[in-house]
Formats: sequence, C-alpha cells, structure tokens
Amino acid sequence: MTTARTCLSVTPWFWMVSYMLGGLPPFPPQPQQHQYHWMEVFDPSSNTWEALPNPPSEIHPRQMITAVIESRNRFLLLHCLSFLIMKAIFYTYNVTTRCWAKLESPVRKLRGGSIHKFSNVAVGNTLYWAFLEKDYLVVQAYDLDKDVWFEGSENIREEFFGKHEYPSYSSKLGRVPFLHLYDQKFCLLMRSDFSKRNRKWKLLERETHYLNCFIFEVTPILKNQDEYGFWELNIPVVSVKKSPMDHNFIIMESLLM
Repeated sequence: MTTARTCLSVTPWFWMVSYMLGGLPPFPPQPQQHQYHWMEVFDPSSNTWEALPNPPSEIHPRQMITAVIESRNRFLLLHCLSFLIMKAIFYTYNVTTRCWAKLESPVRKLRGGSIHKFSNVAVGNTLYWAFLEKDYLVVQAYDLDKDVWFEGSENIREEFFGKHEYPSYSSKLGRVPFLHLYDQKFCLLMRSDFSKRNRKWKLLERETHYLNCFIFEVTPILKNQDEYGFWELNIPVVSVKKSPMDHNFIIMESLLM
C-alpha cells in the first residue's frame, strides 16, 4: 500500500479487489487532506494500490463496521459516534462512482453492545452478527430498510459438544468467523477442545482439537419484541460437521470464494 497503516479495517473481497480503510493518524487540516489517503484499493491482478476519496468525516477503525450490501457495488460503513449512547452515522461508498453518501436518516440507534468487535455479513440490505455468549450461539440482525433489529440464540454447548469437549474461540478477538452460504443459510466455524482432566486439572488423555462447521438457518419472527428492542430470530442448526485437527490454531478470518 502507498501509506503505512496500523489497526486498519479490510472490507470483504468483491470485484476481485480489496479495500483498506483507516489506520492513519488524525485527519490533517483541510489544505493538506489531498495528501491524506484514508482508503486504498488493492488490485491483485496488476499488483497495484490506488488511493481513493476520503470519507466525509474522520473515522477510526475501532469505531466502525463495514459490510458489502445490495448488488455488491456498494459497501456500508457505520461510524459509531459513541458506544455509551450506541448511535452511529451510516455511510455508503459506491465502488463504481467512487462517491460517499449518507443513508436516509443517517444517525441511527445501535443495539447489541459490542457488535463492532464481531464479524458480520450482509444479505441484501440486512446485516448479521454471530458470537458466543456462555453456552449459546447468538445471532443478531439489522434490517437497514426497515430500521428493525432481531436476535436469536441456540444452546450449542449442551446439544453439540461432548462431556469433556469445550467450544474454543479467541476472547481477545471476541468473535467467531461465519459466512453466508445461500438464501437464509449461514455457516459458522468454531474450534473445540476435548480435554479430560482430573480434579487437580491433570490431563488424563491426550488433548484433541476439532474444527466444527455449523450450518444454521435464520428466520425473522415479527411477533415478539423483547425489552431491548429486538424482534425474535429463529436460528435452528440444520447440520454439523466435526473434523479433527493435528494441531491447534486460532481462526483469524474466513472468506467464501
């Protein structure tokens, strides 16, 4: 890239290019902003980088969420104004015209606490997040057009893991990678560890690591709304594939090609 960056955000690959956002010092004064390249695009076919127009306001990667929406010629950027009041400005960037714009009613209320830490996918104009909360897989969704939030949960620890097997994910990353497959079906990748120990925590058998692939279906239910403003989301797991691994590792990111 043409500019060194730290703590940057990377959009999903689309049109066979990738966009790098942020990771720079604060915006300079207006006369110097033409030299400030907040966003760049990388084209692997030509192995080249190109600077793109800056967003309307200064945005830090830790305060934003990005997702590819609609016909994959635009991506959405949520600039979280404050995680205390949970509000954000919704911007879009058109990769064809290379123009920034705001959604209608751009400042909107966020729900779901730390959603900026989790991986997300977009299906049409609906964003989805998935994360673990104790023994539960939790999925949250936000319909951009209707400004409606959904949430559903499934106890996967009790149903899909053995007595001495425990779901494992990076609490530092705070997320579990998941992908949209087709229609309303999603795939979630999660490690698990089989570790049989005695009361003194001594390992009794060789520790075994697994990669679990959960396929689940998401169906919004506009009947029940909870006290936090979420409508119900039905997320039944339709299949599970468990594969042993010869060594342990952390899944940093996933991409469906």
